[in-house]
Amino acid sequence: MRGICPTQGIAAYGYRFGSGTSWGGDAPRAWPALEGLLHHYLPRVAELPIELRWTGTVALTYSRVCTMGAFRDRVFYAVGFSGHGITLANLAGSVLCGLYAGTAERWRGLPFFEQRLLPVPPEPLRWLGYHAWTALTGKSPRRQLA
Repeated sequence: MRGICPTQGIAAYGYRFGSGTSWGGDAPRAWPALEGLLHHYLPRVAELPIELRWTGTVALTYSRVCTMGAFRDRVFYAVGFSGHGITLANLAGSVLCGLYAGTAERWRGLPFFEQRLLPVPPEPLRWLGYHAWTALTGKSPRRQLA
């Protein structure tokens, strides 16, 4: 499989005006290719059945770096996992527990800790900006994979 992308041609979803999403393809159609990729990297799990599958939108920040912190010491947040949800959710649990307990000093200075996020622009600027950035850079998880 070296040099071959097993997920080639799988469609992702696109951004619609007003924060809506639309599927560019059929998500279940992508599952066999993704299972093939999983089995390529972890051949020992090929004989195990996959019982659950999940699809959904990805929470991104402009910098593609998540942020975790507390707002006015009462509202704790962890946002923008950028497709790394399971891994970062475990880290976020530790960080948020530390913030609640007052023992989060060890996280200070790390790129995800209490970073200020740029505000999301209103429509139609949001839609125009998303599509312009994607067209210019090709950096969007919501484009057709090739």
